[in-house]
Amino acid sequence: MVLGLLLAGCSLAPGTDLYTIADGEQLPVLRERIGTFSAINRPLRLVIHDPGTLAMVPFDIGPVDFDTEMVLLASMGATPSDGYSIRIRRIWRDGQWLRARVERRFPPPDALRRGKPASPYHAVVVRRCDLRVGGFTATVSADAFGQRPR
Repeated sequence: MVLGLLLAGCSLAPGTDLYTIADGEQLPVLRERIGTFSAINRPLRLVIHDPGTLAMVPFDIGPVDFDTEMVLLASMGATPSDGYSIRIRRIWRDGQWLRARVERRFPPPDALRRGKPASPYHAVVVRRCDLRVGGFTATVSADAFGQRPR
């Protein structure tokens, strides 16, 4: 019984075999989308488990099967130039949590006046997991997002 509790948390889909991830094991990235101009207005760490939340995102991530997949989205929000970037570098299990190492890069001070305003982001699709993701939220208000490009 204890083993079952330790392995619970990440599953493929309701009614299928349990997808287990051991403590310390990395969750592989299935697909990703990296960009500089997202129209996300503020810094954000979002875990997306449903099509309704995904529809709020102002750029296309591509198809996601929410029975077996989820999306982690990291954004720096509005930045003064396009020299900024953000990346989700690693996702792993840490006890009863998933953790994600998010790396932010900043331009050198002399480059701040060059380029145009931006809103860098990184979205990754991973296997769906019921564990909470440290530092990420599953809820967001619509005002965090600008309009979708047409």
